[in-house]
Amino acid sequence: MACRPAPAGPSAPAPASTSETAPLKRVGSLRNSILFWWVLLFLVQGAERVFLIREAARQEAPTARVLGATLLTGVRADLVTASGGVALALLGAAILTGPIVLLTRSERGRRALTAFRTTFAVTSAVLATAFLLVLTIDMAYYAYNRQHLDSVFFDYVEELIATGPAAQDDGPAHDGPSHPASQAAAQTQAELGQAGKWARRVSAFALLQAVVIVGWLWTFRLAVRPALTRWATRSPRTSAAVLGLCVLAGATGLHPDGPLSIARAGIPSATYYALAQSSIWQTVDASTMTFMTRQRAPLSRVERLLPLDEAIVVTRESVAPGADFPFREYPLVRRATVAPARPTRRPNVLLIFVEALDRRFVGRVVDGIHLTPFLERWSRDTVVFDQFFSNGELTHHGLFSSLCSYFSGYGKSPIKSRYTQDFLCLPTVLRRAGYWTEMVIGYNRDYHQDHTALFLARNGIQQFLDEGNFPPTAERLGLGVTDGALFDFLGGRVADLEGAKRPFFLMTLTTSTHHPFKVPLTHPDVEALSRLRDPYLATLRYADLELERFITTLRHDGLLRNTVVLVLGDHGRHEVLGNPTDETWLAHHVTPLFVWMDPSLRGPGFRPRRVETVASHVDLAPTILTLTGVPLGVSPFLGRDVSCVIVSDCRLDNRAVLFTSHSAALVEDGRILQYGTKSGRLYETDLGLQRSRPADEREPDVADRLRRIKAFLVASTVLLDENRVWSWQELGASLR
Repeated sequence: MACRPAPAGPSAPAPASTSETAPLKRVGSLRNSILFWWVLLFLVQGAERVFLIREAARQEAPTARVLGATLLTGVRADLVTASGGVALALLGAAILTGPIVLLTRSERGRRALTAFRTTFAVTSAVLATAFLLVLTIDMAYYAYNRQHLDSVFFDYVEELIATGPAAQDDGPAHDGPSHPASQAAAQTQAELGQAGKWARRVSAFALLQAVVIVGWLWTFRLAVRPALTRWATRSPRTSAAVLGLCVLAGATGLHPDGPLSIARAGIPSATYYALAQSSIWQTVDASTMTFMTRQRAPLSRVERLLPLDEAIVVTRESVAPGADFPFREYPLVRRATVAPARPTRRPNVLLIFVEALDRRFVGRVVDGIHLTPFLERWSRDTVVFDQFFSNGELTHHGLFSSLCSYFSGYGKSPIKSRYTQDFLCLPTVLRRAGYWTEMVIGYNRDYHQDHTALFLARNGIQQFLDEGNFPPTAERLGLGVTDGALFDFLGGRVADLEGAKRPFFLMTLTTSTHHPFKVPLTHPDVEALSRLRDPYLATLRYADLELERFITTLRHDGLLRNTVVLVLGDHGRHEVLGNPTDETWLAHHVTPLFVWMDPSLRGPGFRPRRVETVASHVDLAPTILTLTGVPLGVSPFLGRDVSCVIVSDCRLDNRAVLFTSHSAALVEDGRILQYGTKSGRLYETDLGLQRSRPADEREPDVADRLRRIKAFLVASTVLLDENRVWSWQELGASLR
């Protein structure tokens, strides 16, 4: 509403001409429109988050601090999305207005501005409608499975689109829970049949949004628009600049890290951390993953290696010969045959990943200095797997394979690229069995936008603590806090969890042995090794010292009672060492595994020793579940339970599968068969990586192992890409 000019009088200036004031009014009107739609897009998102707090509280009652951090982070997330929405509406208006400017010869500026203002209002209204639609669907989906819209939902939509009535009646029967062509339609019909259940919820949500929208419209018309119009009339340039800066500041999330700061927010509760994220943002991300960003490069390479049906059959025979695989849509999910014995008391599990812990360096002496004297002494009281391997070559491959018992090394880790899909992972199973699940890291939770916290929030971790949760006085070097500060903090968490009298699963990852290899030079060994050319040596000695202090202190204080401790690497060293043919990439996968059990957990068959059984990251989840006595009715795990090697002297033939973006290998029977997925070259190497020779595919044994390598590659990569590893909706009830 524009202010009327003062009537002419002796002392009043002459009113401006219509031609002078009209453009100003039009610019002011556009300014009002931008502010109105920007705030509206912001408010409707916040209304959904407030609406969902009750659902989140049913899972976990928040503290005032966690709730405040959730709402504050949510405000910043919604500002980012609202600013992006306004920018998109402005861009759309500019594109649609362009032809008018080109076709209009007279009064081009006035017509263009009028058209732009009108077009912006229309595009903003369309965008706001889309926001409300997405928020409503997201609200209903969150009530259904406590998640924002994810890849599972969009796979479901894709299935609905791809299958018509004719397709639902075609095709042979199969052994799955339902025909894949009719699953989406059947589920839709089932949900529509419960319309009464959703009517109250949707009506309440619609009422809340209506109150928010009408309240903002009323406030804008009565107070905001008149004030902004007066300001724009007096100071048109200043008001425009301030509004532009406000929208720009909103786009940064009011943080130097910009929108990335939302994913990096240090909210310890996984439930409320996920709630603080933007549902609009995640919807765009999940839909893009589903419809646009399949990993075509690695996928196209593996699809040529072996037909998928054949790959599934071979993989089943290798993973669990003779097992029952009853689900066609999820072809590697099998039924359990034997339930583990339940202990009288569930043991705690402490899982420690030491960054790049390379077994070639454990026990080595350099310039008269033992690099890992503690691990050498500790090994006399543990079961040590000397032939343990990382399935992938990067940290997130190791974490995913360890927690979810599935291969991820070929292409990007699912933690980064598939964090909105369904998986069955160790933390979720333990949480359902009554465990408290937690991870502590000493660097930022979204380092290089890897989505670690989002993935773990979706897959069973109840509390995630990162660098932002450490005290300001914690020592920081390199990527984040030092290993010493990490273990000090972790010791406090063990004490708190031990006092809670509830079994816990606590996981951590060190960083000091990661580039840039910065550690405190407070010990003479570390200081001496730091003068050598290889910086890894000093950091490994430092990590061993801090690990010794941590475990020794916990044992002295009685905090490892009823606890299983596993220490291993997320992968081996990345630096090129040794023979380029034999060691360059295989060395990325060599890491030891140390398993220590509190004496109260040791049965008569337990004996500390070094074992030659081959094992890898995918074997951790099924092994830990057996040690904790947690049964699974079904599972998609590709690893094997090797617990009998730990609790007794059993002999177990096992294998390990190693993937990188260009190579694959199969480790079994004392040999490693290497296969170049791009070059096609075959090499056979001993387990010590000392001798290598070309392998001939015409040899029956080599041909059989190569066929299994290809089968693992094809089955795991394609099923992962198609989101057919696991489904909570269809298979969750079978866990019991």
